Amino acid sequence: MPIDTTPTTPSTLLDAVNTLLNAIRVASVTSLATVDLNEDAAAAKKAIDDVSREVQMEGWEFNTEREVTLDPEPTGEVSLPSNTLQVTSYRYSSKNRLVPREGRLYDPKKRTYNIGEAVKVNLVLALEFAELTPAGRFYVTAMAARRFCLPRLPVGSSFKYTEELVLGARSLLEQEDTALGDTDLKQTSPHFARMGRR
Repeated sequence: MPIDTTPTTPSTLLDAVNTLLNAIRVASVTSLATVDLNEDAAAAKKAIDDVSREVQMEGWEFNTEREVTLDPEPTGEVSLPSNTLQVTSYRYSSKNRLVPREGRLYDPKKRTYNIGEAVKVNLVLALEFAELTPAGRFYVTAMAARRFCLPRLPVGSSFKYTEELVLGARSLLEQEDTALGDTDLKQTSPHFARMGRR
């Protein structure tokens, strides 16, 4: 029975790992527990994890949280969520520029981590694979498949995850991101809301 290598959108990380294994003609796994992973499955999972983080670092509507208020700890330090990939608009009342360092905000002008007050920031966060949008999961899987599978495929094998498919998946993700951004504008901007009612 031939193995189906038709590109699909996986809903879980296990689905994505098995997509990559299927593409190199290796049997699927039933669990991502370390004891259940063979060498190929572990490598496929790492490829997906690496690509997912790389893609999410760009900052998309689905993994960006705006105007998040971070309160200081008793020491005056402002810690960032452990899954933070980017921090922007890191300014506070005295208008000093703040930068992320070692999981905290740092004031380079005063050379201190002691911020001493709440800070409003925009965060780009690393999400679990299953939390990505369908277009995000499809693009990550396609990218990971290109990197992971091509060197492992037998000579002359056909491969569904072509460069054209990866570019198409990227285009779908960009379209989805634009649509999500437009929706947000329509909800928060009276001007765009009026335009949407025309």
